[in-house]
Amino acid sequence: MDYSCKRRGEPMKNERISISDAEWKVMRTLWTNPNITSQQLINLLSLSTNWKAATIKTLLGRLVKKNFVVATKSGSKYTYMTTIKESETIREVGEEFLAHICRKQVGKTIVDWIQRSELSFNDIEEIQQALTEKKADAVEEVMCHCEPGQCHCCKWS
Repeated sequence: MDYSCKRRGEPMKNERISISDAEWKVMRTLWTNPNITSQQLINLLSLSTNWKAATIKTLLGRLVKKNFVVATKSGSKYTYMTTIKESETIREVGEEFLAHICRKQVGKTIVDWIQRSELSFNDIEEIQQALTEKKADAVEEVMCHCEPGQCHCCKWS
C-alpha cells in the first residue's frame, strides 16, 4: 500500500506499513547506512544479491514514493535516508500481524517465536523481565475478538 502523505517524507500514522521482501533488504541497508548514495547502496546490496543497478533504483523509487525514504541531492549525486525508524517499523509490522489472529492465539504465537529464535542470555533476561512486569496486568482469560466463523475458540450459532 502506498502512503499518500500531505507532509513530505513522513508516513501517515493511521496507514499500514507495507514493505515487500526486496524493499526490506533495501531498508535494512539504509537503516544501517544513513545518507548513502545509490552507488554505495548498489555496491553493498551486490554483496548479497544478484540485483542489477536498475532493480535497486526501482526499489528506492518505490520506497521514496511510499515516503519511507527521502532522496537529497548532493552535488551530482543523491543520498538516501529513511523516514521511519527500524524499531518502530518492526513493532508496527508485528502489531499488524497479531491483529490478524485470534487474541487467544497471541500468547501461543509469541511462545512459538521464542522457541524458534536464536536468543542470547541477555535476550532471555529481557524477555523474563518483560513477562514479570506484564504479569501485573495479566487477565484470567483473554477474550476472543474474532468475527463469526474466524476461529475455533467460540461457538457461533
